[in-house]
Amino acid sequence: MKAYLAGIILFGFVISGAISGASLEAAIMGAPSGDATAGKAIFKSRCQTCHGANGERNETLSKALGAHIPAMNSDQVQGKSDDEIKAVITQGKGKMTAIKGLSDESIANVIAFVRTFKKK
Repeated sequence: MKAYLAGIILFGFVISGAISGASLEAAIMGAPSGDATAGKAIFKSRCQTCHGANGERNETLSKALGAHIPAMNSDQVQGKSDDEIKAVITQGKGKMTAIKGLSDESIANVIAFVRTFKKK
């Protein structure tokens, strides 16, 4: 019953134009709602040092810190929900400190960019 009501409400938003086609796809498919292009710029300035320009991780830094830095295309990263990735970004994990000063929109954009590394 709840799923049925959610479907009716979602359909109403689509008909009213409150949700665009891209947002609808994200809602249905679980795709990130952020802008991957904008997220790439943030990733480059805030994440690349440790996670590598192509998400492959900085192996030298990983060894120097004695920290496991997962590759962005790994199941360890791609298997997380968007909320779990957001928690890692905002709260940190292990030796990774929280990334401060990012808006919710910026975080969604970074997550959308991280999803571009998913193995096909």
